[in-house]
Amino acid sequence: MSRPLADDFEAAKAKLFKEELNGTNLYQHLTKTVLKLVKDSKEQKPGPLTNLEDICTALKQTTFIHKLDGVPKEDVKPKAAIDQEKWVGSVAPLMGASSTKITWDTANLLEHAGVSIGKQESFILNKKIQELPAQNARLWGKILGTNSDYYVVEGDATAVTSDFDKYGMDRPGYNGANLKSYWVCNGPGGEFSALPHVTSEQILAAKTIKRFFTGDLAAPVNCFPVFPGNEANLLRAQIACISVACTIVPTGVFGEPEKPEDEEAEFDPNKRIIDPTDLQGLLDKAVATTEMADLAQWSYYYPGGGDLNKYGRCTEMPPTLDEDGEPIEDLEPDFKEPLQGLDGDANPKWALKLIKDSRLLSLKHQEWPGAVSVGYGEPYPKCVNFYVGYGFKRTPRGYNPPRAPLMQEEYVMPEDADTADYNATLTEHPDELTITAIEDDE
Repeated sequence: MSRPLADDFEAAKAKLFKEELNGTNLYQHLTKTVLKLVKDSKEQKPGPLTNLEDICTALKQTTFIHKLDGVPKEDVKPKAAIDQEKWVGSVAPLMGASSTKITWDTANLLEHAGVSIGKQESFILNKKIQELPAQNARLWGKILGTNSDYYVVEGDATAVTSDFDKYGMDRPGYNGANLKSYWVCNGPGGEFSALPHVTSEQILAAKTIKRFFTGDLAAPVNCFPVFPGNEANLLRAQIACISVACTIVPTGVFGEPEKPEDEEAEFDPNKRIIDPTDLQGLLDKAVATTEMADLAQWSYYYPGGGDLNKYGRCTEMPPTLDEDGEPIEDLEPDFKEPLQGLDGDANPKWALKLIKDSRLLSLKHQEWPGAVSVGYGEPYPKCVNFYVGYGFKRTPRGYNPPRAPLMQEEYVMPEDADTADYNATLTEHPDELTITAIEDDE
């Protein structure tokens, strides 16, 4: 029995889209070839059959191909090629995959979920990220702007202050909205600029406005309510809101943070980071990807349960003391420890979808358009968080700026007040500018 024509078509289509080791496929090559032939026919060049082989050869030579060592062998000097081969040989043992089931890197994971900034852009950004003074740096996402965009990199700053404050927000490298440091650039290959640390006042103000970014960190933020800072501060505040709300990890991969008994002792957030050398520990946590299609299998990385409280914080507030120095119990929001489960949200905020024959799981945030997480459970749990958007939340209806406060009413003297006594309390101030002007004339 012959196969249906539709099956043959799908098989041929899959063959065209099959990627080779260098990341290219036959479909892309044929598409570029046809476009080149059409362009040459408009310019009245020789027939397409005559130039077909030349066009195919030229496209192969000019197409960007991402190689593991990063530099095409044809364009390097002999000595550089030798040094490069030595380097590849030294790092080859580190690049071996622990399992052949899933060997996609971060860029390919996101591409399967429908998010991609381009292979060439990813390659260039990866080289620039290595130059930053940061540890555990990664491409956080892309904020779209009116004039230019922001490529955002997240990492742990190498220089962290030793002046520890349990409740302070301006201490980088510790638990809270300033746990991570951020750098931005306007395009692949551009120079990165470090963003300032965020304050609770800036976070609260950023939640009340909805404004497109321009791409200029020094641009003023003209809006109402007034924002305390420029575009760099607004960008950092929105990044904090997005990170706290959209950074998730598989449940059970990270350990619970252990708070020291001494309240003045330093709290190290790195206790939530699993030991990267403990490969066996990761393999023991393996779970079927289909079983991870449940909100209970995912947790928020930051404290606060996926949101910043009414004080613009995701950490505890400093205690309020009375005259005797005793703490006063106020009605502050309940503090939520890190690694709160997504199933604890009052209203579900994440949409889950199994992709790639149920070998990958895609999670998209419903309140922050552009926030996506991709992960799998085998051979060990892994998750990638990424954001591409305009940097503000979804609004159920058209955005209306808050009204300006009413003008203050003019003071009216009470009816029962004595006019003489009232006028006696008024003080007339001389016009110093006028007096000075008269003295100058004299």
